[in-house]
Amino acid sequence: MSYEIVGGCVAPSQLAPFLRTLQSTSGAAFESIYRGEDAAGLLHRLGKHTQAEIYQEYLDGQEPNPANPPGRSTHELRSDGVAYGGPVGRVLEWWQCGIDVDDAHIPAIISAAGRYHWELFRPYPSGSEYHHVNFRRQPASPVIDLRVGDNGTLIQILSARLRILGLLRNKSGVFGSRVHGAVVKFQREHHLPVDGVVGPKTWVLLKKLSEQRLSASKPKPKKKR
Repeated sequence: MSYEIVGGCVAPSQLAPFLRTLQSTSGAAFESIYRGEDAAGLLHRLGKHTQAEIYQEYLDGQEPNPANPPGRSTHELRSDGVAYGGPVGRVLEWWQCGIDVDDAHIPAIISAAGRYHWELFRPYPSGSEYHHVNFRRQPASPVIDLRVGDNGTLIQILSARLRILGLLRNKSGVFGSRVHGAVVKFQREHHLPVDGVVGPKTWVLLKKLSEQRLSASKPKPKKKR
């Protein structure tokens, strides 16, 4: 299995685009995702620990919260017998990886998942594992749905495209009133539904036209004589 870095954490590559979409639309910060031994080198470079290391710290009294022993954590793609049924220790699918989020954004990230018809749940609804969520079922491909209040990487890309097209003066990481006004103007000029929400049609056309504008603005190479 391959891995990518998402929000400073290691995540299965297949799961990464879903996590980036959720982070962008909820503002959540990831604290820990995958922590299997096979990603130890990458985890250490990020200042993170494997499940085995966290469990040893718990045994040594350095880690205050109880940690599952290695081989029994969804953070290793192994069943703990709680989040998912079946024998404890069984191998899980990529989308069943445990996700630790900052406490303040738990409601926001669960709500953001619902916008894309994905379902996040908290297998441990109280205590020290309040911040832990899992997908209830395999999520379908992300669908663009950006609106006022969203922030993050996708909004930065959106604002950059609006800027290329001359609809926005400065790039922004927040979908505020300026970005909303630019989106509405773009939709009106291109005969799209004018709702100020960037759905698939608005996103695709923005991408196409901004790339065409960039390509046209590049100086053409001089012909050799």
